[in-house]
Amino acid sequence: MQIGFKHQQEETPWYKIFRNAARSRVGLAWILKGSLSQDVRRDAMVHNFVNSPLVGEALAVREGFYTAANQGISNLWIGSDNLTLIGAMTNKTQRKELLGIIKDIHNLSSSVFVSVDFFHVHRENNEEADALTKAILRNSIM
Repeated sequence: MQIGFKHQQEETPWYKIFRNAARSRVGLAWILKGSLSQDVRRDAMVHNFVNSPLVGEALAVREGFYTAANQGISNLWIGSDNLTLIGAMTNKTQRKELLGIIKDIHNLSSSVFVSVDFFHVHRENNEEADALTKAILRNSIM
């Protein structure tokens, strides 16, 4: 999952999720990047009992929103390689399993950020965050 933001200059953070379906565990990772592609912040975490990759993707976006809000970022660009998730976040489609998470994202969008835009990115553009996600899963206790 990729999220971009403006903080005086144009900047871009990255989000990606990798799911371990056998154990219903997902790794969430996000990298906030500045205009010169310098890391602003890196975070990763593991969630247990997540029932689908789509829910995991939405959780990654929500965690990224929290991180951006805590960094004082006001303008976000959120990119995803998952068109279903983009549709749900932009209210073009509804997915029952995402309703609570999407509501949290929309509440943050309207109360904390000046602007939030969503766009599609290709999976190969998330390699760095993908590696971070795989590492957090590999290093977590099963």
